[in-house]
Amino acid sequence: MEEDLKELEKEFVTYEIGLKLKELRFNKPCFARVSESGVTYPACAFNSKSTSIPRVYDHEFSGSYKSWVRAPLWQQVIDWVRDNYHYQIEVLSNYDTEIPNTFLYSFLILSLDGYYLKWEYTSDKQYKEYPEAREKGILKAIELIKDKK
Repeated sequence: MEEDLKELEKEFVTYEIGLKLKELRFNKPCFARVSESGVTYPACAFNSKSTSIPRVYDHEFSGSYKSWVRAPLWQQVIDWVRDNYHYQIEVLSNYDTEIPNTFLYSFLILSLDGYYLKWEYTSDKQYKEYPEAREKGILKAIELIKDKK
């Protein structure tokens, strides 16, 4: 069960991103929350034989939980950024020319300008893992959003 929870935690954003989203007034319901210490608490982590419905976090936390933030799914953030700020985050896979049969990953950010996509930013760094490129792309999009405000 512990292993399953660790695997499930990877599906949700980090505390750093959750906090930045809170500053941007992210208000979508989430199936997890994350503490300041970085521990993710998936609400859907219930017994597989249970028939209960997982809890959804759709409120601000208070009291001893005040430092906790919502932890949306990675794709939920990508969709929210696109729908609310018109930035499209794309992770690109690039064949690694130095190591056969491996890929490196980068990201680019486009802005949706009416019917057209406009280039905003391209990562000049290559990442060994897709999740790292995705996280860096989201952080860069948040930075672009804050710069526009």
